[in-house]
Amino acid sequence: MEYSDVEKLWDEMLRKNEPNNVINGKVGTYVYGIGAYALLFCCFTGLRWGEVSCLCWKDIQVDDGNYYFKVDKQYITIKDRDDNTTRSYKTIVADPKSEKSNRYIPLSSKAVQLLELVKERFPQLHKPSHLIFSTTNNPYSASTANRLLKVMCIRAEVPIVSPHALRHSFASILLNEDEKNLYAVSDLLGHSSSDVTYKRYIDIFEKNKMNTINLFDKLK
Repeated sequence: MEYSDVEKLWDEMLRKNEPNNVINGKVGTYVYGIGAYALLFCCFTGLRWGEVSCLCWKDIQVDDGNYYFKVDKQYITIKDRDDNTTRSYKTIVADPKSEKSNRYIPLSSKAVQLLELVKERFPQLHKPSHLIFSTTNNPYSASTANRLLKVMCIRAEVPIVSPHALRHSFASILLNEDEKNLYAVSDLLGHSSSDVTYKRYIDIFEKNKMNTINLFDKLK
C-alpha cells in the first residue's frame, strides 16, 4: 500500500452512517468498531497483529512530550491439547518472536492521534490493565481482523491486503521516502538484523538504484 491508500483507510475507519447509506447501526453512528482502529495502528507503527492486540494502556509511556511503548509480548494462537475442551486452538500471551522483537517503539503524531480517538470514543476502556484495542479485554482475533480489513479495503477502494501486509506497508512507505531509514526501520520492525530488512524489501532498493543511474539520462 502507498500512503495515499493508508489515508483512504483512515477516512474509512472514521466513516459514519449517512441517511441514504446506513451500513451498520443508526444514522450518525460509526460504521466500524474498535478493530478498525487496531488495523490503522498497524499502519503507523509496523507492529505485528499479535503485538497490537496485546497492547494495554499501561504500556504507553510519555517522556518529555514524546509517546512510546515497549513491545515485550504478543498474542499467538496454538493448538489446544486439552482433552477436556472442544476447542481446536487457543490464544495465549507469549514472548516476542525474537530477541530483537523485544523493542521500544516511538509513536508518530498520527499514531498518538489514533489513540486519542480511541480514548474519546471508548472512555470506559481507558484503564491501565485494559487492552487498548478490545471492548471485552480479550484479544481481537486475527481471522476477524482479516475479514474486517477486506471489507474496509473494498469500501475505501484500495488494494485488498491482510493485517500483516499493513506492517509491510509501514516499512515500504518509510524506505521509499529515504532508504537511509533502513537501520531505523529494521529496529522498528524488530528484525534480527538490517540484512533481514534489506533482503525483504530488496525490490525497493533495486528500484532506487535504477532511478539513481537514470539520472545520467538527463545530461545533454
